[in-house]
Amino acid sequence: MNNYWKKSCILLTLSALALGQVGCATPTTDASRTQKGAVMGGVGGAIVGGLLGGKKGNAGKGALIGGLLGAATGGAVGNYMDKQAQELAQVAQVERVEDGIVATMKDKILFDTNESTLKPESKASLGKIAEVLKKYDKTEVTVAGYTDNVGTMSHNQQLSERRANAVRLFLSNQGVAPSRMTVMGFGPDNPVAPNTTAEGRSQNRRVELHIAPNEQLLKDSQQGQG
Repeated sequence: MNNYWKKSCILLTLSALALGQVGCATPTTDASRTQKGAVMGGVGGAIVGGLLGGKKGNAGKGALIGGLLGAATGGAVGNYMDKQAQELAQVAQVERVEDGIVATMKDKILFDTNESTLKPESKASLGKIAEVLKKYDKTEVTVAGYTDNVGTMSHNQQLSERRANAVRLFLSNQGVAPSRMTVMGFGPDNPVAPNTTAEGRSQNRRVELHIAPNEQLLKDSQQGQG
């Protein structure tokens, strides 16, 4: 088991212990997220994480997203997340995965090569992302940093963590509550493109925001307030 899945399993275990329930969802291909949410809510709820694969053949996509979906809550949660995804799509590459969102920011925009200091020109887009996150405040956000495979594993791991921390700090300074955000670095794990070409490596150097409904949104949905 690679480091990514070890970390994902730890997150799932902690989430399950905190919520007192254990369950999982299997990867699925694209479809109506509102429909998926309703189906998932109708089958009794689950800890959604680890196996949330929004894209066929890429089960790791959305792996940091977790949430407790109770009966009849999924449709409302899906609508809430759909609206947020539409607004985030104006400034980032967005993918809906079940009742979560993965927003990807390329580091060629955010960072210079081998650096973790945000480029000045990246701050306008990140500022817009912060505004959306503040508007849809019933979510939890995991800021995940990744690198290509050039250099040592140790260096890339630390670089991915520093980049994720830089994004989290900026979002926090823009008013996104720090308590909503968790930072994780994955180094070169889970590449989205081959590392054999310069173009592929540039795609793998990225920061992702894994956005999931929080406990309050789920409670509100159960009460018909979502």
